This record gives sequence, C-alpha cells and structure tokens, in this order.
Amino acid sequence: MLKFENISLAVVIAGQHPPHLAVQYEDAEKYGDLTPHHDGAAAIYIDEPFGYVIEIIKT
Repeated sequence: MLKFENISLAVVIAGQHPPHLAVQYEDAEKYGDLTPHHDGAAAIYIDEPFGYVIEIIKT
C-alpha cells in the first residue's frame, strides 16, 4: 500500500483483483454482502452503468 496525503494506492498482482476504483463508504453494506479483507476492512464490488467496477469499502 502506497499512502499519500489524501489517497492510498494498492499495488496488486495481475489477476488478483479486477481493474477498479475503490471508495470508502460507512454504509457500504447497503450495496450487498461485504467480503472481509485481510486488513480488517470489508468490501463489495459493483458494476456501475458505464461499465466500470467500483469497490465500496467499509473500514
């Protein structure tokens, strides 16, 4: 994880995750069942109408 002033950038192995943008949202579970992460967070991937993948993370 690379951390900057107001952003964190995760570097992952190809195929480990789909290309996506992640946002942090306190009520992430309103989008569906969350999957736990190894760092204690939980998230869900959603497909938005324009074909992008968004990961919504609850910490």
